[in-house]
Amino acid sequence: MIDRRGFSLVEVVVASGLLGLLTLVLALLLTPGLRIWNLSQTRSEAEQAMMLAEGHLGEELMETAPSSVQTVDDPGLSALSFLSPGSNPVEAYDPITGAPTWRQLVVYYLSSGTLYRKQWQTGSTPPLPYVLPASKPFQVQPDELRLLCVPDGTERRVCAGLDELELFVPGDGTLILSLEVNLETQNGPETFRRSTTVYARNGDRE
Repeated sequence: MIDRRGFSLVEVVVASGLLGLLTLVLALLLTPGLRIWNLSQTRSEAEQAMMLAEGHLGEELMETAPSSVQTVDDPGLSALSFLSPGSNPVEAYDPITGAPTWRQLVVYYLSSGTLYRKQWQTGSTPPLPYVLPASKPFQVQPDELRLLCVPDGTERRVCAGLDELELFVPGDGTLILSLEVNLETQNGPETFRRSTTVYARNGDRE
């Protein structure tokens, strides 16, 4: 004869208690691991953002003249600008002398953790007192660079997750690019930096 009795109240209470205890133990065991995984993932994303920014900037900075570099470091805005001969090798360099023809003013700016890129040419907005193409390098003024960083729909998002963007010009033909990300880790707030030296191929030819 089949016993069709259900669980007693005591059995239900005991089973519920054991299930709750098991859930608590699993949570205590898994929570630290999940926290470590999340921190590791966040750090990995930060490193990827810095590598992406370094790749874009490093490639373009190699083609500039250090004397054309301008930087701005304001609260909420870090920006830099420099001249570029453009991506077309036929138009970028004189076939006889090898001297560059400056065709673009490139701007990178960091706002609210996101890095953007813009480029300015003669006739672009805002109007600036410069003419491109140019045979000699020039440097825009800080206030002009700030104007170029005003969003107007022409900016292109490069990456997100950065906290600081700096570019140093030692005066020896090199450029030092420094990127920074601030993260919360198991040991508290930590700052991760990535710095690279770029050798400007074009130097400062006159």
